[in-house]
Amino acid sequence: MLVIGIGGLCFPAMFAQAEDDPVPKDQQQVEEMQRSWVDAGHDYVADRAQALVEWMDDFYGADISDVETAHSRLRVRFETRFDEEEDTKFKVKVRAKVQMPKVSKRAALIFEGDDGDDVSAPGVPDDDDTNVGLQLNLLGDNEDRKLRFDLLGTVNSSLDLRTGVRMRFNNSTDSGFTTRWIQDLAYQTGDRGAFTRTQLDFFQHVDDNRQFALINRLEYGEDTDGLEWSVSPQWRTRLANNQALTYFFSMNGYTDPVNIAENYGFGINYRRNIFRDYISVDLEPAHWWRDQEGWSGRRSVWSLLVRLEVRFEQLNKRAPEGAR
Repeated sequence: MLVIGIGGLCFPAMFAQAEDDPVPKDQQQVEEMQRSWVDAGHDYVADRAQALVEWMDDFYGADISDVETAHSRLRVRFETRFDEEEDTKFKVKVRAKVQMPKVSKRAALIFEGDDGDDVSAPGVPDDDDTNVGLQLNLLGDNEDRKLRFDLLGTVNSSLDLRTGVRMRFNNSTDSGFTTRWIQDLAYQTGDRGAFTRTQLDFFQHVDDNRQFALINRLEYGEDTDGLEWSVSPQWRTRLANNQALTYFFSMNGYTDPVNIAENYGFGINYRRNIFRDYISVDLEPAHWWRDQEGWSGRRSVWSLLVRLEVRFEQLNKRAPEGAR
C-alpha cells in the first residue's frame, strides 16, 4: 500500500498488481483454447469427408491422386473390354510418378500411358497418347492442401510437346460436402493446339463408408468439337478395406457441329484386392445408348470391362486415411 499526501490529507492508493494470466507455450495451445465444440464438429465431419474422397481416389487408382502423391508410384493396368458393337479391345496402360530429390523436391518425372490427367466418366473414350515429362509443384511444401499449382511439360509418342499450368482447389464443408476443381491451361504442338480443360467434382459424405459423387469434365480448344463434356453421378460404397462398389450413370457429348449427347448409360464397378494389397481386379458391366454419328439413331449396347492392376510404390501400401 502507498500513501499519497495532498494538502495535508492522506489518501491510501492501492495498486494491486494482477497476476499475469498463464501464457500458453505456443500458438497452437491458444487456438485449441479458443476452439468451440462447433469448430471441433466441423473439422471432424470435413476431415472424414475428405478422408473418404482420398481413399476412393487412391483405391480406384484415380489419375489425380497418382500425380499428386508425395512419393514415387507406378501402376500397370491390363484392360480387356468386351462390347456388343465393337471388337474386343485389350490395352496395357502405364502410369508412373518418380520423385527426383537430387534435382528438386518439387520436381517429378511423370509417365502416362493414356490421357492420365483427369478422372473421366465411365464410357468416355480414352486418349491413346503416351505422355512422358516433368511436373513442377510451383507452391513447393505448401501446408495448405486446399490449393496446388503445377507446371507440366510432356512429350507424347508422336513427339508432340505439351506445356501448361494446372490449378487444383479442394475444400470440405461442415456438412460433409467436398468440392474439387482442377483447371488446365495448355498448348500442344501438332493438331491439338491450345486447349483448356475443367474438372469439377462434387462429393457428399453420407457416412464413413458411403458417398455420392458427381464427376464433371469440360474441354474446349482448337481441336475439339466445340465444347466437349461428360458428367457422371455415382454412388460409391466402401465394402471393406480391400473392396468397393460403385453404381454410376454416365453421359458425354459435344456442341459442334451439333449439340448432342453421343453416349449415355449406366453400370456397376466392383473392385477388390486379390492375393496382395497392391494387386487389384475390376469388373464393370454397363449398358449404353449410343448415337456417335448424330444421325443413325441410338443403339442399345452392352459392355463389360475387366481390369487387372499391379501397383508398385514405397512400402507397397496405401497412405493412411486423410494423407497422401
